[in-house]
Amino acid sequence: MRTLFQVILSQVVLKLILMDLFSVLNINEFAIN
Repeated sequence: MRTLFQVILSQVVLKLILMDLFSVLNINEFAIN
């Protein structure tokens, strides 16, 4: 159970990080354009 929880937690963290990077890239593109 603990390992399953860790996998789910890592997936959520990765998704949040990717969303953060994507939003930052969008903001940079908007600023450049």
